[in-house]
Amino acid sequence: MIAEEEQADRQATTRQRILNAARDEFVERGYEGARIQRIAENGGANKAMIYYYFTSKKELYRRVITNLFGGVLGQVRGIFEEDVSVEEKVEALVEFYVDLYRSNTGFLRLMLREIASSSPILDQVLEELKDTIKGYDYPLLLETRLLGADSAGKIRDVDPRHTMVSLVSLCIGFFIIRPVASAILSISPQETEGFAAERSKHISDLLLHGILKS
Repeated sequence: MIAEEEQADRQATTRQRILNAARDEFVERGYEGARIQRIAENGGANKAMIYYYFTSKKELYRRVITNLFGGVLGQVRGIFEEDVSVEEKVEALVEFYVDLYRSNTGFLRLMLREIASSSPILDQVLEELKDTIKGYDYPLLLETRLLGADSAGKIRDVDPRHTMVSLVSLCIGFFIIRPVASAILSISPQETEGFAAERSKHISDLLLHGILKS
């Protein structure tokens, strides 16, 4: 029994090492540029082990995308459910998304690549996460935990779904157009990181002035 448990632990560790190496490889080189041999070397495994656990490069890629999206969804739900004011909740959501895109440029590239290419893999991932997403019930969380009764009459009559789309769009915008924005707005290379770090404060201020009653 103990031997079986130890074997299961080793297998789980090996799978995770492979997934971590695959995530880094796909982020850096995209699906087409990624190489299973490099993933094997960086994950402390061999190609046969990768195909044993994940059957194909496509399946490994799908698993990486699923883990990334699933992790984000879970953290956002956690912020929704915190017992704090609407101001603190908006600030926490903005800070989470800005930090996600600022600190994880590879994740941003991977996500945008999937969305821009209309990849069937993204459709498969969303289908796989369907039960999780349905269980979280984000529309209800937005209605009741962000802009609903908990706000004690402080919120204007705004559509919570549009508000959430606006929040995410504002957070991701600068990091998509950073080179263009830096050139047009004369943000020097030395200022860029500081400007990016300040995004949370400015986005929260803009959003709260938009949704709070005066």
